[in-house]
Amino acid sequence: MRILIIDPAAFSRTVLRRIMEDAGYAIAGEAGNSEQALAQYKSASPDAVTIDLTAASLNGVALIRRIRDLDSSARILAISGMNQSALSQNAILAGAYDCVTKPLEESRLLAALAHAQLLLNEP
Repeated sequence: MRILIIDPAAFSRTVLRRIMEDAGYAIAGEAGNSEQALAQYKSASPDAVTIDLTAASLNGVALIRRIRDLDSSARILAISGMNQSALSQNAILAGAYDCVTKPLEESRLLAALAHAQLLLNEP
């Protein structure tokens, strides 16, 4: 499965990349802002996307909606900070299939990505 990582923090993208690659996932690309994210999504056609909802410079919920407008079957995993249940709920309503919280638990992230893999294999 090829994953696009969307997070304005280079350090966070590096951590996510390491976890995903160590688990056998391929990285389709990385983006630090909404414009880059949309361009990467269009050009790379990833199987799944992770979007950081907590960054002030990135309106993650709006980006989820924009990606879903491009691809109604997009598999989007939202990542939010702790104590942001309203934001997480908005992400699910916007079209994310799941939301994991920071600080990231590697096992929870990988379980959510396995769910995306299952969604990918559904007809």
